[in-house]
Amino acid sequence: MNGHQRITAVLNGEKPDRVPVMLHNFLMAAKEYGVTMEQYRNSPQVIADTFKSSVEKYRYDGILVDIDTVTLAGAAGVKVDFPVNEAARPLGANIHDLGSVFDLKPVNIADYKYVGIWLEAVRLLREYYKDEIFIRGNCDQAPFSLASMMRGTQNWMLDLMTGTDEQLTCLLEYCTDITSQFIRLMAQTGYQCHTFGLHFYLPVHGTAIYSTDSYTFRSGLGATAVLNWEVTGRNSEPVSAIQKRISDFKQMRPYYYADYYPLTQPVNNTRDDVWLAYQLNRPDRKDGIILAFRRSGNNEETIHVKLSGLESASVYEISFEDYGIVVNKSGRELMEDLEITIPSKPASLMISYKAL
Repeated sequence: MNGHQRITAVLNGEKPDRVPVMLHNFLMAAKEYGVTMEQYRNSPQVIADTFKSSVEKYRYDGILVDIDTVTLAGAAGVKVDFPVNEAARPLGANIHDLGSVFDLKPVNIADYKYVGIWLEAVRLLREYYKDEIFIRGNCDQAPFSLASMMRGTQNWMLDLMTGTDEQLTCLLEYCTDITSQFIRLMAQTGYQCHTFGLHFYLPVHGTAIYSTDSYTFRSGLGATAVLNWEVTGRNSEPVSAIQKRISDFKQMRPYYYADYYPLTQPVNNTRDDVWLAYQLNRPDRKDGIILAFRRSGNNEETIHVKLSGLESASVYEISFEDYGIVVNKSGRELMEDLEITIPSKPASLMISYKAL
């Protein structure tokens, strides 16, 4: 096994040939490569070369790409100190009154210098290692810790006890948008892990949805949804498309509290040449949905899956929602074989079913 295969095996619940190693070691890696943190944080190529040197020396399996510890805070307007030989650090809060959170202006973190450097470094490493070494795109602040930096740690702890629900929610939603922007941008670099198999472990979760096309929209669905559609800028989504997707989500959301069954093998799910499909089944109502995704590098138009949790003797109406096709099959037939075809790629298909 190579490093990518080892880490993927562990993520899939399989046993690798040895314990894989992925270090959070950007400070050590820069020092051993002989560059200052100032040189490191200001050059995507230096960042990439630093990790290449570290992998060559220690032969570890994955790279956790980090460039500093306050990048998203800096993008959000927190003043940052950039020491020559140490990681960057915040110089103080940029929100001095919790009541002012309602006046925060939206930020586009792609305009922040160090976000761009970070993304390019990940792209260079992904391009260099392909599927040999596992590349993790890190996120240095999730919403809670980002809020802490924007308010200051002591103030934020007090806010949690004295602030109103509206104030706290407003700030956390603002920080969630910033974090989601970063996830969206990082996903475009080709990195190989950010949210993986959440349905196995977090029945109630939500990830960023940044486009209204079926493939992207369905890829981010969960019991909750973080909507990151641009509505006023150059890349605005049509209001009618946004309204339709919100309506779709409201109809689908109840199924995300139901029984979850992966339909494709949990192997190499981070690759671009595979299918991914899962079933959400409501045994009490005898219905459910199936979502299937054919990724951009896949060359097979059809897969066969086996549904779970159905009643063998019952007859089910199967609706291939995107094609307008409706067929009837017994529960036994569906638990033995269901053929799913998606002619184009990347593309998705939604299938609904109910007992008659």
